[in-house]
Amino acid sequence: MSGNGNKKSGGLLKPASWALLLGLLLVLPVSRSFVMAGSFAGSSNNVLPGVVNSGGQDGVSSASNNLISDVEEIGQSTYTSTNYILQPGFGNLMAWPETIQNISASTGAAEGTIDLAWIAPKADGSTGTAAAYAIRYSSVAADSPALSEMQFWLSKPITDFVPVPAPLPCGATQHLIIPGLEGGVTYYFAIKAKADWNAWGYLSGEATSKARLFTPAFSGFSTVETSTIQFNWTADGNLSPGTKFRVLVSTAPDPLDAGGAVVTSSDTYNLFLSSSGLSSNTTYYFRVAGLNKDEAETNYTDARGTSTLAAQPSGFDFVFVSSAVVTMNWNASVNGPGTLYRVYVSTAPDPRDSGGAVVTSSDTYNAYVSTTGLNPDTKYYFRAAAINNNGLITDYSDAVSTTTLAKGVLAAPLAGGLDVYSSSITAHWTLVSGATGYTLAASRNIDITPENIIASSITASFTFATVEELDADTSYYLFVRANGEETNSGWSSYPSAYTLLAYMPAFDKFDNVEANSADFQWSANGNVYPGTKFRVLVSTAPDPMDPGTALVSSSDTYNLSLSTAGLSPNTVYYFRVAGLNKADVATDFITARSTITRVAAPAFSGFTGVSESAVQFNWSPEGNPDGTLYRVYVSTAQDPFNADGAVVTSSDTYNLSLSSTGLYANTTYYFAVAGVNYDGRVTDYTLTVGTSTLLAYDPIFINFTNVDAGAIQFNWSAPDNPDGTLYRVYVSTAQDPFNADGAVVTSSDTYSLSLSSTG
Repeated sequence: MSGNGNKKSGGLLKPASWALLLGLLLVLPVSRSFVMAGSFAGSSNNVLPGVVNSGGQDGVSSASNNLISDVEEIGQSTYTSTNYILQPGFGNLMAWPETIQNISASTGAAEGTIDLAWIAPKADGSTGTAAAYAIRYSSVAADSPALSEMQFWLSKPITDFVPVPAPLPCGATQHLIIPGLEGGVTYYFAIKAKADWNAWGYLSGEATSKARLFTPAFSGFSTVETSTIQFNWTADGNLSPGTKFRVLVSTAPDPLDAGGAVVTSSDTYNLFLSSSGLSSNTTYYFRVAGLNKDEAETNYTDARGTSTLAAQPSGFDFVFVSSAVVTMNWNASVNGPGTLYRVYVSTAPDPRDSGGAVVTSSDTYNAYVSTTGLNPDTKYYFRAAAINNNGLITDYSDAVSTTTLAKGVLAAPLAGGLDVYSSSITAHWTLVSGATGYTLAASRNIDITPENIIASSITASFTFATVEELDADTSYYLFVRANGEETNSGWSSYPSAYTLLAYMPAFDKFDNVEANSADFQWSANGNVYPGTKFRVLVSTAPDPMDPGTALVSSSDTYNLSLSTAGLSPNTVYYFRVAGLNKADVATDFITARSTITRVAAPAFSGFTGVSESAVQFNWSPEGNPDGTLYRVYVSTAQDPFNADGAVVTSSDTYNLSLSSTGLYANTTYYFAVAGVNYDGRVTDYTLTVGTSTLLAYDPIFINFTNVDAGAIQFNWSAPDNPDGTLYRVYVSTAQDPFNADGAVVTSSDTYSLSLSSTG
């Protein structure tokens, strides 16, 4: 029998099975007859070749015995002949199960699994159900069980993981889910089927697949600093190294559902991910999944989060000092919102090691601390640290100090916010005990004690005042002090401030509007020019400040115009401009102004639909949007714009083609197309291009004339073709000039209705 289960005419059993056959034959009471393949003769019996045919179609007769059906079918029931009884199962010795060729493997749906599939084989090469399967595997390609019969039996059995299923009837699809495999590892499989009489079929082909990955397992955080976190996990049953993982990181508690928060995704073959460039004292959440060979993700781990360390506070500034109160600010911009700070205050040079001196400790979520109940004319020392979201505290800052005022000395007010205008600035401050009034001064210099005071304002009991008559778009430094009956406090300073521009710019015009560009122009409108900076917004949205989903470009310039390039043809663009002071604070933007770019000149792309009475002329839009109007000129004149009396038609269309019908046959027509702008102006026309309609009618043979020894005149008619039609004539001694089989063929073109062939 062959590898697919078909019988062999001269040997029905594998060599290893001859002993079994011999043993069986010895117990049969057969003395002079043969029941094997081929034609065998004995002294009284002759078993014909049909005894081993596969279908049992014919009864087989011998001289003294009659086998009712094929020997192969004997295994189905008990058959009796004149002298012998053959028991069930004997026919199964005749064939092995069909070789399983269609085995396949794929990554399973569950973690650590592979789905093995195959078609159940025919038990005897034609029909029936196999008795059993043997399935073997390897995770090494060089040891694949499909390489050879020997390697198959040397490979590990699949029963290491799962029982082998019983065979189904031939033709049925069988599946085996193999669990417990190492995720991400490639496995190699082969299968054999067994006959009822314990003979194994031939070896199948190879099936290979990677086992589905397991969800990795979180193992901890390490190397947590102010701007870095290392997130760690275990392979948890997956191949490592060799498995790729995907890590999602976000400040959202669930990076898979971030709700608009930024999420970063990183792929790595490591079992960790170091994230850098993070914000101080900010909680970040991590989830990791394995990636199968098709990039399909395993389940992600649950979100795990930790906080970066807080940054040590710095940039200390004593913003208010009196005889009993000190307020100290620091820079908190590097830490995330909600950072807790701890401040130690003492008269000892090191509040953390005070040597018995009184120390106060304050926790605050503010970026300042106000300490009260202090002694007059006394030096106090401050040290501060930050505490992150996990309760981890930074090192304490170096000590900074200030001295409280003597009793009776007015304290400088605590400077507050500024309201900035084009010609004035209003400043705010806190009240000072014992003050009878306050002085607000504006200077162009940063001196702690303002000497060059440009403007000032005095108020009695309000906590704000305004300095006026300032120049627009100019930097000023403001100072405030408290006034007493016989004394004044020192000055408290404000951050520098630029006054606003006095005027918003004014629209002038659009210029140089082309298909892909336009110049937008405005006037300074009283602002200093040159020297004033402007910001221009451009969009296809009617309001570039509220564009919806449309794109907006923003450009800053010190010019009074902006040339925009890269625009789309035949498209409306809207522009708004504002002035910027030196602190980049904008005036109001002007009302949106618009222009439409020109239509781009189209480009000829070809003729289609050419017949004896029609031509379709096609062009490309060259960037023009849908809805662009085009104008097409058509004429039999080579130049439709200088037709010299020839008919010219003009057609407008929003399509990218024009179909001209009712044309003359065998006539050349010339076309040119241009785009039409919204104001009626047209682009340049394409170069004139032409094509000819087809002939309307085939020529009709009339006769031969002028036939003599060395010449023939061939004549035809074509009454409906126009004068000037070109004809082509083929002449040969072959009966079919287009299939001349080596005979000479001549080809001649003529405008006549006849051809004289001579020679």
